[in-house]
Amino acid sequence: GSDGVTLWQSQIESNSTDPNTDPSDWGMFDIGLKADLAEPGGSDIVGFQQAGAGSTPRTSQDKMREWVSVKDFGAEGDGVADDTAAIQDALNSGATKVELSAGTYNTTAPIVIPSGISFVGEGQRLSKIKKNHAGDGVTLTNALAYNGLEIGGFSVYAVAPHKQTGTGIKLTQVVRTTLKDINVSDCAYGFSMLTCYANSSNNLTIDRCGVGLSLKTSNHNKFAVTTIISDTGFTGVEMIGTSYSNNFDTLDVEYALYPLWLKSGTTSVTFTNYYAEFNAKGA
Repeated sequence: GSDGVTLWQSQIESNSTDPNTDPSDWGMFDIGLKADLAEPGGSDIVGFQQAGAGSTPRTSQDKMREWVSVKDFGAEGDGVADDTAAIQDALNSGATKVELSAGTYNTTAPIVIPSGISFVGEGQRLSKIKKNHAGDGVTLTNALAYNGLEIGGFSVYAVAPHKQTGTGIKLTQVVRTTLKDINVSDCAYGFSMLTCYANSSNNLTIDRCGVGLSLKTSNHNKFAVTTIISDTGFTGVEMIGTSYSNNFDTLDVEYALYPLWLKSGTTSVTFTNYYAEFNAKGA
């Protein structure tokens, strides 16, 4: 294409004193071309144009920087190396969306999602955050000013000696965010919302947590297909403070001592397709 000709001509001019160099003689400049393309900014000299009428030319670098992966910042995802700093660097990079590529990411401190950032993995069985510390797994705070964020496609699981500590996913002052395809296991709290409004959740699974799902002063949130398997847990769903107009469609709570604990101030909660099994203590 024309971009390739421009690049080829530029390379000739930089590597040959003869402007009439035979184009078939690549030996004079292909080493320099390869070196340029191998540089960190090499993609900036390669063109890209999307198919379709009205598309405009861009550099490949510009195209590839539309999204950021944690592996761009050195995360290994092998379950052994400490990936905490790499994940946090990716989230702090200024990108509006960060991908947690498939892998198991060993973390030794909470992962903090900055306001206005979507954090998305490749699926709860493929992208896994190993909580190897006593704090919270993933937190998002003060996103009231943002709409349309997406969090999900990954799992958070605590490992010994840190099982039954911290909260797997902790949201504070979050509004109109989509939460989907998330699994949390072996934490003190699986998933918590404090002062959160009008969020939507789909395919949330919580295993072996003391409290599965906790809502405090959180209103107008929708939960679809939520499964809480609390064979070692105390409460399935807990609502505290002035929490109202929350909606649950297809809620399955199994083996919790108290499948639902709706405390004073909780009103207008809707349950559709609700199923519960008690453990031996609550039988």
